[in-house]
Amino acid sequence: SPQPQPTMQLTVYHATRDAMYLVPEIQVVAKNDHPAQTAVELLLNEPTNKDLVQVLPKGTKLLKIQVKDHIAYVDFNNKLVKNNTGGSATEVLIVGAIVNTLTEFPEIQRVQILVEGKKIETISGHMDVSEPLSRSEKIIKKSL
Repeated sequence: SPQPQPTMQLTVYHATRDAMYLVPEIQVVAKNDHPAQTAVELLLNEPTNKDLVQVLPKGTKLLKIQVKDHIAYVDFNNKLVKNNTGGSATEVLIVGAIVNTLTEFPEIQRVQILVEGKKIETISGHMDVSEPLSRSEKIIKKSL
């Protein structure tokens, strides 16, 4: 009989409906050699749990991700900025979702967000994202 496909568990952060917190959602996917990329791609999809909402703006795509010296450089298309209609609370959740999802990996300690290959000052004017960012525990709610 064929061997079962090996899987891996990835933790992805989606938002509560009231846009107050991020909640970890464990997704089981086919094992591959680029789990960090897969985690970000899962972040760009709808959550499995219907009580959670996807926090990244519609149309956002991952262009590239690379990890160097414990920093993940994650490069998105410009929809991350252009399609972001939320205010400061949404911006905190977007940044937190990206950074917390990637820092679930032991080899990643900080995350540098890029848009179209370049550093940006901010996503919508409320938060400085020009430097590599560390994990933010205070916006995480462990369960609903």
